[in-house]
Amino acid sequence: IVLSDTRKQGERVVHIVSEPLKLGGNIRGIIDWERRMYYTRNHTGEHIVSGILKEWYGYENVGFHMNDTCVTFDCSGPLDEDQLREVESYANEIIRRDIEVLEIFPNEEERAGMDYRSKLDLEGIVRIVNIPGADTCACCGTHVARTGEIGLIKFLTASNRKKGCRIELVCGRRAYEVFQEQMDQVKGISRILSV
Repeated sequence: IVLSDTRKQGERVVHIVSEPLKLGGNIRGIIDWERRMYYTRNHTGEHIVSGILKEWYGYENVGFHMNDTCVTFDCSGPLDEDQLREVESYANEIIRRDIEVLEIFPNEEERAGMDYRSKLDLEGIVRIVNIPGADTCACCGTHVARTGEIGLIKFLTASNRKKGCRIELVCGRRAYEVFQEQMDQVKGISRILSV
């Protein structure tokens, strides 16, 4: 049986599986660590880029999607090529610094005095993920322990649309694989055009 998705329905989390489960039976779960780490690296990389965009330009992350090939997110303002290059460069500097990714659980009074990203008005116990120098955000997702585990962030595409910018990026081994695919294409084109 394969778990393919989870969805929140009210206060419950519903697990979508490949076939019906036997009522009252035992279930043993095994995590696909390679896939989990792929998503963890990409999610933490998105935090870094979103935090930089918020700090430098005041832009919010207004939409976010991860799949097996890339991360796509929308920010609330336009970016030119130079800005994108600077953001990507600084994001990779944060990775090279191998900064500890912190989880903190401030009470409501402490949280009221904090500057952090959140799309919702939150109450009760809230986990704040802090990447010093890059991002502070309320988040319940999975994150690496240190930024160095991400390896690399590479922007694939960016396009200004409406009043914002959509960025498609990859992190870690996937970034290396995309780079290698592009280098192979460049070599192939060079051979074809070679005199």
